Amino acid sequence: MRTLTFGALAAALLCSACASGVRRADVTPAEHFSASSGPIARSVSISLSDDAQKKVVDNIKFNPQTLLDTVKRTMQTSKLLDENSSLATRSVDIVITDMRARSNFTAIAFGFMAGADMVKGDVVTRDMQGKEIGRFEVHADYALGGLAGGMDSTRMDWLYEKFAQLTLESLQGTSDDDAGKSAAGKSSAGK
Repeated sequence: MRTLTFGALAAALLCSACASGVRRADVTPAEHFSASSGPIARSVSISLSDDAQKKVVDNIKFNPQTLLDTVKRTMQTSKLLDENSSLATRSVDIVITDMRARSNFTAIAFGFMAGADMVKGDVVTRDMQGKEIGRFEVHADYALGGLAGGMDSTRMDWLYEKFAQLTLESLQGTSDDDAGKSAAGKSSAGK
């Protein structure tokens, strides 16, 4: 009986360890990117909000350039980014609004009880004139501990990949948010 209880508790903790989500802003309806029918992006940029610039000092493991490279690679693989195409008519600006990166010791020793590693930011799409045509917030967090959460590269790479995946899905219109589910409180756990 104890083994069953312990197993159920362990499964519940693992499922609550990683969560992510997308929330659309109340601006013009999002225009979905498509490799076959357009539009596609010509550029992707990243910046930090004023609040995030203050927090990055305490979160030196967070690397905005690595996050940008991951988003670009993900979009290029899906043929939604072509920096050299005259057919690319959009730009994507990512504004990181919050982040947290636990120390190795904290992640190993305390795991999810020490809170989650997290990246949150606004993704803004613009037309060729710079007019905003869509905006959504992406957040990814990772709270596993022990050996699964002890390596900085494991945690941060997961966060960057998840952020890029959610950004891509929202741009394509394939995220749960675009399927009509409520974004408030929505999460996809254990990914």
